[in-house]
Amino acid sequence: MPITRRQLAALSPAVLLPSWAAQAQAEPTLLAPDGLAVARMGGQAWLVGELGIHNGLATAVELQALAVSAAGRAGPALLHLTGAPLLAAAAGAKGRPAQSPRVPPGESLVLFLWHRMDMPGDAITSVQVECSLQGDGAVAVPSLTATLPLAQPTRLGPPLRGGPWAAVFDPAFAFGHRRAVFVRDGRSYIPARFAIDWIKLDAQGRPWSGDTGQAFERWHGWGQEVLAVADGEIVDLRDGRDDVLASKLPAERWTDEDVAGNYLCLGLGGGRFVFYEHLQRGSVAVARGQRVKAGEVIAKVGRSGVNSSGPHLHFHLADEPSTLQAQGRPYVFAGFRPLGQYGSMDEAEGGRVWAPLPDGAAPRVHGEMPVPNAVLMFDEPGDSKMYGLIGKMLAKPGQRDALITILLQNVGAMPGCQSYVVAREPGNEQAIWITEVWDDKDSHQASLSLPAVKAAIQRAMPLIQGFEQHQVTEPVGGHGLGG
Repeated sequence: MPITRRQLAALSPAVLLPSWAAQAQAEPTLLAPDGLAVARMGGQAWLVGELGIHNGLATAVELQALAVSAAGRAGPALLHLTGAPLLAAAAGAKGRPAQSPRVPPGESLVLFLWHRMDMPGDAITSVQVECSLQGDGAVAVPSLTATLPLAQPTRLGPPLRGGPWAAVFDPAFAFGHRRAVFVRDGRSYIPARFAIDWIKLDAQGRPWSGDTGQAFERWHGWGQEVLAVADGEIVDLRDGRDDVLASKLPAERWTDEDVAGNYLCLGLGGGRFVFYEHLQRGSVAVARGQRVKAGEVIAKVGRSGVNSSGPHLHFHLADEPSTLQAQGRPYVFAGFRPLGQYGSMDEAEGGRVWAPLPDGAAPRVHGEMPVPNAVLMFDEPGDSKMYGLIGKMLAKPGQRDALITILLQNVGAMPGCQSYVVAREPGNEQAIWITEVWDDKDSHQASLSLPAVKAAIQRAMPLIQGFEQHQVTEPVGGHGLGG
């Protein structure tokens, strides 16, 4: 089978450990140069990132446990790994899966995290990480700790129209996008940390029409329109690379730099850059420096570069306008409707029928990325209108601060809520203003059924004297609202 970016880590000489080990000291050291991030999928929060443990001692150490908690807060750990799950996340020399949690003298171990967190209700901006180590014999080794920033996802519109589309990725695959590391100028990069390969399917689950998947121009994704996921500026592009339709691999020799083929880089501001790769030759419909609007057609799906399957769109978000010298950043989509799921990436690329959801199409998902190898329908651009509320309430005399405390509890545990702001009114000791922005009206309505919200309403009602103003709005954008 041909080689794509998600398999390139197995062949590339670039590995994570050497560039990290250069930062280590003559003792066990915990390294996390890119911090950690949150992925939101399947209605849950996932901790994503890399932690390096370098052993600078003259004797071996063994990693026994990883604990992650909210920085500066009491309470149970958000994540705790030991035994087999901890070892499954570990990689040793040359980035290969680790066979043991033991770290010999002068060597390193890297944890590739994509693990579900027990997330508290309110938002977390940083976490406390603790790695427990055991030394050889009587050697005492203290735990390694660090406080790390926690990057939150960027909200994006659909990169493609309709569907069904298969979202092909697997964070647990040892040689996939998630672990494809590139070293440039002594620093390690994982640009495709959150990447998805999008493959268009028909109703039977096949990516192509006809009897064989090797006729690449007969794949359903070939020539499909690619859309801007947000307002932004085209900061880089490449066109003119041939689509590889008559063979599996390009005929000429290729390097890491050639894997993307024809691509576009859309700058969103704030150090966020969207990459669209493997585009059809001659389909790029924009120019470098051009401003585009969300939903605008910017290119077509092709098969340029290096691929393991037929025509598809490689999509990811990064912190720099470089295909390789950048760090992947988390994102969520405004809305899509799940149809089913494949059991593996090979199934998704092999023309098999996906496993449908038990009751057919699930309710619309908002503010998440799809689960691995999901099959879904994208919302049409413009379908996902945000829903806003601005209201004023009066607390009973002397109860405003207590009421505000209740209103601010669990505000991070409301799916689809983009912004929730509680404010005092100067000069009025009873007045409270609440400003809300939701993905849509259904998201707001669904939040009223959440157990935590219902309990908060019950506690708040005895403290409320009355409501003075209430206005529904239709937010169109602004600082802090997605892309």
